[in-house]
Amino acid sequence: MVWHDENPKLLEKIREVFQQVLPGFFLHIENDKVFVRGLLSMWNDAKLFGRYLVEFEFPENYPQRPTHSQRNRKQDKPCAGEAYGAGRQGVSLLSRCAVATLFRKNKFY
Repeated sequence: MVWHDENPKLLEKIREVFQQVLPGFFLHIENDKVFVRGLLSMWNDAKLFGRYLVEFEFPENYPQRPTHSQRNRKQDKPCAGEAYGAGRQGVSLLSRCAVATLFRKNKFY
């Protein structure tokens, strides 16, 4: 059984928080995998300089957190999770950090 079937309340909580904090991002379940997709707008000094379609895939063992040693092996990735975006490398890094912060603040682990 996959995590979102075992814990539907967690899935609903994640969905609600994304709707509140990032209203343009939505949860999708495809082949028992959970994805968050949405449009990320990048602003600088109140000027829009780009929009990027971003997708996050939840790991199959979610919500288990990586151990300390696993985090240390990924020093090139300062935030948990993976992000894939069309565009600049900085967008993926920013997206990954933003989602990791969102998850820590809402205690999804």
